[in-house]
Parts: sequence; structure tokens; C-alpha cells
Amino acid sequence: MADITWQPEGSRPNEASVIESEIRRVAPAAVVRLTRGERGFRVRALLPAAMCSRGASVIDRDVSGKVEEVLADFNMPVER
Repeated sequence: MADITWQPEGSRPNEASVIESEIRRVAPAAVVRLTRGERGFRVRALLPAAMCSRGASVIDRDVSGKVEEVLADFNMPVER
């Protein structure tokens, strides 16, 4: 199951449980950090190395784009 953290803690939106369910669907087992910035959330989402083929780089494990799409579907601002 994905490990999802909203930073700072008070930035967690009211509909977070629904958003988190969708993030878990598109990025299962990922470590997801959603950090509130001035214009929106900065997203960092990585699959564990064990989930990828041997020798996979960080870029290969990065599923941040998928999580950004989920936030966009919920009209959440995203910083890129």
C-alpha cells in the first residue's frame, strides 16, 4: 500500500481520503510526499526499488506525474 504524507500536516484537504484512494490505485506501494508550496502541491512519488526491474534508476521508479494527474482531477493546484 502506498505511504502518503501531506506536508505540512495542516495542508491535508477535507477530501484527502478519496484522493489518497485514487493515488493508491495509480501508484500502489509508492512513497508519496505532497508538500504544500506557495502555488500548490509539490509531488514526489517513488516506487520502491524492489517493485522495478533490477538496476532501475530513480527516474524509472518516479510516478510523480501519475499522482499530479490525480490531484488535477480533484482540482488541486500542483507546482511543477
